[in-house]
Amino acid sequence: MTPPRLAGLLLVCIAFFAPEARGQGTPRSALARALAKFPPTEPLRIGAESGLFEGRVDTIVSDTLHLRTQTSGIVALPTRSVRNVWVKRSVRSEAAGIGGMMGAIIGAGVGIIPRNSDGVCAPPACTEHTKTKLAVYTITGGLAGGLIGLVGGGMYRHWSQIFPD
Repeated sequence: MTPPRLAGLLLVCIAFFAPEARGQGTPRSALARALAKFPPTEPLRIGAESGLFEGRVDTIVSDTLHLRTQTSGIVALPTRSVRNVWVKRSVRSEAAGIGGMMGAIIGAGVGIIPRNSDGVCAPPACTEHTKTKLAVYTITGGLAGGLIGLVGGGMYRHWSQIFPD
């Protein structure tokens, strides 16, 4: 390769890779980074200096957020005026965890009661393995409670703040 071609190739490589190497790609605000985590179809609630707006992001151009609302069409909000952003989220994971814990506790409570095939018995008369029964009841109760929590938590949605962090 001749020196001019090598210099040209070097300039192309520097121009192409330099912004990523310096971490200076296109500058993005904290608001744009927060909104980029969610699909544009996600319902948002925006608290700005001019009021509270609910809708979906249409576009973010320069320093203006265009929000598509159901009542007034597209609203243009300066990004400087945006104070808070909330997104609708389900409580599926939290409800599944709480349901699983509650189910495991109830299952363990039922599994610890000494019984045999005839019903509740006194401890010396019981011959079944209580440790195995306790583990099975605890795991079964936890799985059932977790599943109930997962389904029930998926039906409930609440507003969760995403900006400012």
